[in-house]
Amino acid sequence: MINLGLKRIARLLQHIAQTHFQQPHFNPPWQVVHIAGTNGKGSVAAYLSALLRRQGLREDGTALRVGRFTSPHFIDRWDCIQINDEPVSKAVFLETEGKVKAIAKVVEEELRSEARRQSSAIPAEDKQTIEQVDADARLTEFELLTATAFAIFSEPAPRPCDVAVVECGLGGRLDATNALPDSSIAVSVITSIGLDHLAMLGGSLESIVKEKCGIVRRDVPVIINQDWGVEATGMIFRAIGERFEHKEIGSNQDALVALNGIVGQHQPNFKEEDLGDEIALEGNHPTLLSLMPHQLANLSLAFAAFSRVAVAISKQHEALSCLSATFCEDVLQDASKSYPARLQLLQPGWLQDTVAAQSLPLLSRTNVLLDGAHNAQSAEVLRKYLDEKLLTRPRSSRSSRNQQPKRPEIWIIALSSTKPPSEVLAEFFPQLVSEPDPTSDDSARHSSLSSPARIIFTSFGPVDGMPWVRPASIDELLHCANRLIPSPNVVEPPADNIAEALGAVEGILAEWDGSRNAKYEQGPLVVVAGSLYLCSDFLRFVRNGRLAFSTQQGEVSADLAS
Repeated sequence: MINLGLKRIARLLQHIAQTHFQQPHFNPPWQVVHIAGTNGKGSVAAYLSALLRRQGLREDGTALRVGRFTSPHFIDRWDCIQINDEPVSKAVFLETEGKVKAIAKVVEEELRSEARRQSSAIPAEDKQTIEQVDADARLTEFELLTATAFAIFSEPAPRPCDVAVVECGLGGRLDATNALPDSSIAVSVITSIGLDHLAMLGGSLESIVKEKCGIVRRDVPVIINQDWGVEATGMIFRAIGERFEHKEIGSNQDALVALNGIVGQHQPNFKEEDLGDEIALEGNHPTLLSLMPHQLANLSLAFAAFSRVAVAISKQHEALSCLSATFCEDVLQDASKSYPARLQLLQPGWLQDTVAAQSLPLLSRTNVLLDGAHNAQSAEVLRKYLDEKLLTRPRSSRSSRNQQPKRPEIWIIALSSTKPPSEVLAEFFPQLVSEPDPTSDDSARHSSLSSPARIIFTSFGPVDGMPWVRPASIDELLHCANRLIPSPNVVEPPADNIAEALGAVEGILAEWDGSRNAKYEQGPLVVVAGSLYLCSDFLRFVRNGRLAFSTQQGEVSADLAS
């Protein structure tokens, strides 16, 4: 259930403060970096958390204790709450959540009673209005999760967190995380903003910008992504200026210039047409040279925010002096470990020592790219990353739609039911999408668009703690693909879940093994994308060797299709 608003969460946090921390109001003992935006929130949070752990100090010179709250979770419901880049334990989470839910029952009854007193004139037979009063008093799953995270960060043993990096769930102004008091916010960060969640946040980019900028506080520094574009940046300045006249707005510009300088110093001398295989990837984590422009912008936002937090917490005024290639590589490695499925490239051998390795021997020897791209903006970035960093198409002729790719691709795709599939698929497969041409017949069009890409549509399973999240209908995805992509032999039979999809990929790899692969300069690439929930199913399967979902009816399992 999504029901935006701050009244319920504010009352819950107040009760938690009074019951467990003997405070009249919720005033956390930690400073907050509050992050809003459409894309990039989680990445900025991961980079910043790694920065704070490596470079941040308390006033006594000891290391910071760093909390992080992001959404959604990856594999387990509690892994969205981290301390020092490690998920809190299941035991700690469930114990704290139980206490929060017990207090929530008291809060809901309080709010319900207040609402009924205020609406005492409502006729008893007006059931719809009474039901609405009850619904408005009910705390949402995300509000309970937010309160649980804040309570864990405040626990005195071994000691409370010193700083918490907190990502907005949806929007900003009315998001549950925005119930934090002004005194606790060290800096607010606005990442890129796009047309997503239109039904909840308004029907235009400008209305969404206003909602996201609702996290900005009068006397709290704010950092924005100035690399986003002049028009969008202007919208942010206007949205903040309407609320706070003469508000100083910082940006990531200086940090981005410094990062680009470091990348330029370490960029190898090469001619694009001479560049061969994948570059700048070590093991299963990214390096500076592998970063796309939006990732560099996100990293620079983290550095800019860190410089403000360092001053606020321990009067560190030379925070950016640590900006070196080696330090950046360390931060990237730390962040990738705690924040998977963002342009995450798995190298051959990634299934080694897992149960699934025996059933998927060919897939275990194949590169897999895992990315939660779920809207047109992030889908476009994923396609550019494939073309520019993994070289699925020769650089010298990437603009040609008919150019033979350098490696075959196999895609596993699932989308959330709220996402428009045509927009996402058009960005994933611009080389395949049909452009009607009245002068050419269908056979010629099919021949020119012929591609080694293979697409398997599937669904993700129930999302623990988020029952309102549902996958897009596979039939809808197939209908959309058949309309957009006329090329034959591209769309494979669908799979019910990730386990079946991976079994199908193993079959395609067996088909390609040997003679078919000889046509291409590089081996196949498997791409899992379209939803973080799908990526979560993938990661859960790799860990367990099977799928297991928690639902209200119990646990549902799915083993690898034979």
